[in-house]
Amino acid sequence: MKKVFLICCLFLIVNKVLSQNTSFIYELKYRPNAEKQYYKDQLFYLDIYGKESIFRSQHERSADSLIQKTGFGLGFKMNYNHQYYTQKILTENKVYKIIVTPIFSDIYSIPIEDLAWKITNDKTKIGDFDCQKAELIYGGRSWTAWFTQEIVLQDGPYIFHGLPGMIIKITDERSDFVFSLVKIEKNMSQISPLRSKKEINWEIFRKLESDFYKDPYAEVKARNIGYVNANEKGEKINISMKKMTESMQKNIRDNNNAIELNHALKYDYQKI
Repeated sequence: MKKVFLICCLFLIVNKVLSQNTSFIYELKYRPNAEKQYYKDQLFYLDIYGKESIFRSQHERSADSLIQKTGFGLGFKMNYNHQYYTQKILTENKVYKIIVTPIFSDIYSIPIEDLAWKITNDKTKIGDFDCQKAELIYGGRSWTAWFTQEIVLQDGPYIFHGLPGMIIKITDERSDFVFSLVKIEKNMSQISPLRSKKEINWEIFRKLESDFYKDPYAEVKARNIGYVNANEKGEKINISMKKMTESMQKNIRDNNNAIELNHALKYDYQKI
C-alpha cells in the first residue's frame, strides 16, 4: 500500500480539528506468521470523541456503523490473533482491548496495564511534525515510538497512549508491527463502539483461545445449528466437520504472530 502522508497540509488545521470529532488514520504493516517473511497492510481509524477514543479497522468501523443503523453487523475475524480493536477513556487513563469471539461474536474487554514509557532525547522530523523518541516494553516486545507535542492529544494507535503528545509512528524491535499515521480528517458523525462487553483477564482470554483452537465449531454443535458449505458459484458441496475443523486450525496456526507475545499460545499442531 502506498503511504499518503498528508501531514504537511494537516499540520495547519490540527488545532482547529482537535476541538471537534477527529479521526487519525493509521496504516498497520504487520507479519501474520512469525516464521514467514510476508507482510499485510491494513488501515485503522483512531476516532476521538471528546473524552473517549476508539481504535478499529475500516471493516470494524463499517460494521459498527451498520449495527448502529440496523442492529446487524458485517462479521469479524475468524480467530483471536490480530484483533486490534481498542477503547480508551482518556480522562481516566483506562484502556481496554476488545475481543470478539469467532462465529458467534460475543464481546469481551481486557483492561490494559499502565504503560511505563522511557522518553529519550532523540528527535527527528516525520512529515512536517517535529517528533521525539520514546521506548516501551509491552506484550513481551520492545517498542520504539515517535510522538509530537504539536498535537496535544496523549494518544496513539492500538493500546498505545500516555506520551506528552500524539504518536506518529510506533514499531516493535522486529518490525513485526509498524503503525504509521497517514491521514487526519474531521469525523462528521459519531460511530458508536461495540457495546455489552464483559470484562475478562488474560487467563480467561487464553482459555477462550485454547478452547476455540481445540474445537472451533463446539458451539455450533452444542446449539445444534445446521450448516451448508458452498463454492464460489453458490453450489452446495460436502465437507465434513473434521475437515472444517482442520482447516480452521491451520488458519489459526498460519496467523500465529500475536502482538502480545507474553500471552501467545504455543500451537503443537495437535492440541494445546
